[in-house]
Amino acid sequence: MKIITPSQAGIITALIEGQKTPSRLTPLVTFGLTRLGCLDAIDGKLVLAPKAAKLLKKYKKVELQNECDTQVHLAFIQLYVDEHTALKNRTVWEHVGVNKFSRDMVLKSLKFWRTAGIVESPSSSKNNFHIRWKLTIAHAPVVEVSDEDTVPAEFQNLADMTDEEIENAAYQKRLAEIDAEEEYQKNLADIVEQTEI
Repeated sequence: MKIITPSQAGIITALIEGQKTPSRLTPLVTFGLTRLGCLDAIDGKLVLAPKAAKLLKKYKKVELQNECDTQVHLAFIQLYVDEHTALKNRTVWEHVGVNKFSRDMVLKSLKFWRTAGIVESPSSSKNNFHIRWKLTIAHAPVVEVSDEDTVPAEFQNLADMTDEEIENAAYQKRLAEIDAEEEYQKNLADIVEQTEI
């Protein structure tokens, strides 16, 4: 299976859009694209082969699936409430964006993370879209409960809050989002490291 790199994808895109011509490419780039079957020599001139568009389309599909994988994992962290939080495919799909990713892409991401050991699907339904997915205990974020009886700002009546309390609640929420993103990046780096070993 031939796979192009991000830089090769950029060059192929520029060639397809007419921003570059094959004759202006460096010998190294020309050699790499010719080896992939993206360039042909016709009457002594380099021309873009039809295979280039196919490889570019395949590259973009893989990149979109990788982005979907990342967004699905982040969705689990953002929607996590406790160890009993189980999400349907549709819930995750709506969270990551119905217009950006297909339902099947989200399902592939869920299966990918299940294989990686990040999520699990305890029920054994034959219909993939009825399965509930949850983070494994090892990968669930730690939820700290303070001793004070506090209610998050989104559940309070804003009319009863001062501007300072609203700003503080928004600040605390943003800090929690940053912490979740940092935890996600750390977990993702660990997963990548484990799969490379």
